[in-house]
Amino acid sequence: MKQLKIETLMDFQFLANFQYAPNGKYGAFVKSNQDVDENMYRSTLWLLDTKSNEVKELTKEGNEKSFIWLDNETILFPSLRNKAHQNMLESGEELTAFYKLDIQSGEIHEAFVIPQTVTNIQKINDTKFLLEVRFDNSRPDLMGKTGEERELLLNRIRAERDYSVYDELPFAADGRGVVNKYRNRLYIYDAKTKDIFPITAPFFQTKSAVLNETKTKLVYVGCEYDSVDTILDAIYLYDILDGTTKELLPENELRVNYVEFLDRSLFVAAQRLEDFGEDGAPSFYLIDLPEDDEPSKIHLFLKNEYMIAFTMNSDVRYGGGINIKSYDGVVYFTMLIGTSTYIYSLDRYGNLTQITTKSGSVDRFDKYGDDIIFIGLRDSMPLELYKFNLTTKEETQLTHFNTALMEAYPPVPLEECNFINDNGDNIDGWVMKPLNYDPSKKYPGILSVHGGPRTAFGDVYFFEMQYFANQGYFVFLCNPTGSDGKGNQFANIKGHYGDRDFDDLMKFTDVVLERYPQIDKDRIGAMGGSYGGFMLNWIVGHTSRFSAAVSQRSISNFITMSTTSDWGHRFGKDQADATVWENFDRLWAQSPIKYADQATTPTLFIHSNEDYRCWMGEGIQMFSALKQNGVPARLCLFKGESHDLSRSGKPLHKMRRLQEMTDWFEKYLQ
Repeated sequence: MKQLKIETLMDFQFLANFQYAPNGKYGAFVKSNQDVDENMYRSTLWLLDTKSNEVKELTKEGNEKSFIWLDNETILFPSLRNKAHQNMLESGEELTAFYKLDIQSGEIHEAFVIPQTVTNIQKINDTKFLLEVRFDNSRPDLMGKTGEERELLLNRIRAERDYSVYDELPFAADGRGVVNKYRNRLYIYDAKTKDIFPITAPFFQTKSAVLNETKTKLVYVGCEYDSVDTILDAIYLYDILDGTTKELLPENELRVNYVEFLDRSLFVAAQRLEDFGEDGAPSFYLIDLPEDDEPSKIHLFLKNEYMIAFTMNSDVRYGGGINIKSYDGVVYFTMLIGTSTYIYSLDRYGNLTQITTKSGSVDRFDKYGDDIIFIGLRDSMPLELYKFNLTTKEETQLTHFNTALMEAYPPVPLEECNFINDNGDNIDGWVMKPLNYDPSKKYPGILSVHGGPRTAFGDVYFFEMQYFANQGYFVFLCNPTGSDGKGNQFANIKGHYGDRDFDDLMKFTDVVLERYPQIDKDRIGAMGGSYGGFMLNWIVGHTSRFSAAVSQRSISNFITMSTTSDWGHRFGKDQADATVWENFDRLWAQSPIKYADQATTPTLFIHSNEDYRCWMGEGIQMFSALKQNGVPARLCLFKGESHDLSRSGKPLHKMRRLQEMTDWFEKYLQ
């Protein structure tokens, strides 16, 4: 069989953000590919004829990453196509230009320009739009300023680029950069009059905003702060017709994940942090929408054990889209249960129904009538579009953007390798044999540890592991205690990092070596990122059974993590059940760096200098500790990348990352 190479990763095409047209005749989506020469992603809009299932490309510029339907024939999307707009942005001004696209003629013309950085747009009616704006409270207001006064303010903005001043937590956020004094603020924009009207206060952080079916009501979620962000959210109902706002839920009860209108009520997926902390699955609540001055009431609708977020691991995704939405009085959403992500529905009577049943992962979807079109990972293949009919229960693949690539490089299958851990839990595990496997030969092996900790592996396409199986390694992976898919209690390792999870990983390694004697036990390595990076740092300080390790975007010190990460001010208490000032010893005991002097495993550290989730200092500390104790170590630090390097990092950086890993394992395992 043909062998995957690092460069093959550049041939994958990514799909995102499918949306039906209002009449269901068409659908549109975003397709992205990697441009190696420019070291960037090129994203364009595509059209799907939902009757013939034919697709065609609508745009060519390569920077069209989002859109909405204005009507059955017209799409509105943000883009940077005007040189004058580019020059304005470079000079320090803010703007977002929107364009209209006729899907039949292909004609594109400028619709309007917003003098703000718009992060999301929703249509209210033919002239009015709901905007989510990245609002900077520390930036001089240029609105209405002209001439010398405007130029003086622009010079001040340019000067600010040379330094930063922080007085909030978090002051930076992974994937977003500096967020000090920034808020996601809501506005209503009138395209006819050009008026922009703010709905939320300057220091209110909007976390979600949803319009009802008639576009007369808006519910939004968030919190107001001027020093330290809080994870607890308030919910507000805004009347678009009369401009009044009503508080539905005060900011001291729940962490709200999602809200959706459900008939005359509001569906709320939210967590009580005292139950399982931030990694707990949200339960479902209902708020009866009040009439006039009636107080709102919230009640528990349905207890839930499973995450609605994207917790299925894969490295062949890029882009966004919908994974929860109400249609005709029923809420549809995705949940990972076991080792697959399915679509479920919930009506106002509490009837929870599983919609899709095929294994794999449903990532994003939209519904029209009896059809759901979704972007999913099926049959160990990369993302494609699929249609599921609610009446016939038939599922049909609609696109084949990656089919030729998979025919050229057929995926190495995952063989189930489950076992029972010491707690009596069934642990899901898999083994991938080397390409062109010969049972009479001995091979090196690599244990892969997922991030999270509340995420999961499943039988979905994962390039990194396919690649190493193609390079002649056994690759084995499992979902240890702390993973998603088995409910809150199984996932709860608060205060027990490196405890039951480590035991599961070591027992899994024992099981794999016993069941696959072709693996040379003297040539096994391990790799993992984020929480998986924490586990790699923990592993090298607690066992010498691995001959090489690759620790990526890791945590090494719970004490420094608590005071540097973008969620550090919540991290210690939530994940370790301790703070720097309370139970300091508990934080230190759960920190891998405490045991670094016991490490003997040659370890490669991969980190990014703009990873604000697991600050680069975490990797640097562990690297330095190993070097000081005479252990072979190497640190590869990527500039300009975030925590998401392996998934949405720049193409050349993603390839260099894999090359670093390849060289390390070849040096110590081959």
